[in-house]
Amino acid sequence: MRTARTDSGKANNVPAPRGRHHAPGSAVAEQGAVSRVDARAAAHHVQALTAQRAAPSIASIARAAGIPVSTLKSVLLDVAAGKDRTVRVDAATRLLAIGATTTLPSPPNLRRETEASEVVSHVRHLQSSYDRASIALIARVAEVPATTLKAVISDHAVDPRRTVRDAFARKVLAVTALPAPAKLQSSQLAHVTDVGLVRRLQGLRSLGWTMQAIAEVGGVSARTLHEFLLTGVRTPAVRDAILAAWKQLGGRPGPSQITRARATKRHWATAFAWDEATIDMPEAKPHGIRAPNHGNAWTAQLFQEEMDFLRDAGLNWTQSLRRLGLSSQQARELLAEAQMPNGDPCPVRDLTSDGPPAHALVA
Repeated sequence: MRTARTDSGKANNVPAPRGRHHAPGSAVAEQGAVSRVDARAAAHHVQALTAQRAAPSIASIARAAGIPVSTLKSVLLDVAAGKDRTVRVDAATRLLAIGATTTLPSPPNLRRETEASEVVSHVRHLQSSYDRASIALIARVAEVPATTLKAVISDHAVDPRRTVRDAFARKVLAVTALPAPAKLQSSQLAHVTDVGLVRRLQGLRSLGWTMQAIAEVGGVSARTLHEFLLTGVRTPAVRDAILAAWKQLGGRPGPSQITRARATKRHWATAFAWDEATIDMPEAKPHGIRAPNHGNAWTAQLFQEEMDFLRDAGLNWTQSLRRLGLSSQQARELLAEAQMPNGDPCPVRDLTSDGPPAHALVA
């Protein structure tokens, strides 16, 4: 503040002029103990830096010069508008010292991130441990938005590199128990894994059961089952639906030739290729079905064993050959190698028919 006199001779306090206004043509304006300089040179230098191909951001330049980002942006706007503007001498010096090869400071880490995989794995663990453990319930207990948690799970399925804010992750990971209506699963269902459920779905489809048919038996929508395959996150309703369809449909072929052909093309094992005791074990392998285009040589005995198994699984001659990746000519050559007596009731004559399964003929 400066002191001025009025016409009456009394002192009056008048605000001092702001530092950004100075006498036209002056290079430096003094304001107290702080020296200020015309901002045009520094502003033009910054504009030249940001016009380069690998241009640094205004924020990084401001951090390197030790001035607020908002101040630098204001200076650039004022100079571009033709207004008189000054900056501190030391700030201008630091701005002018920044060159194209100057190493600029990294932006501050305003928030820490956690890999979304930790959150997704924890949610899966809760849902595998509890019945009726919906994402909405888990989100409510964690005090996070349910829509955000669902988005994290969906995004992680598309991009496993997805991250979430630390604060969000801590809240979800802190949930170790769920209240009603969730309840701990019975010991009979505790062994059922996501891997086993996927194998059951694939096995049913390889028998010719459509996703719609499986969903109707399980009392859920086909979309719900597709979402499970997409995200890998199952709910008790999904688990119960797949187990119910597996129990009701897993012992007989389905009506859809298209579904069966698609499963064959994807090399999915049929329901009969899995043992109930090991289907939920990730390390378990399907047995009894030879993968198409297998590198090892076929023998007549191996071919007949495979065909017997496939006929018991409900596949006819044509379907079995397609699954084994053999042509009809190759199959007949293998049968000829068996050199069975004409009167011997061998499985050769049954193999080439498209009649009912072998187990039905035996019965």
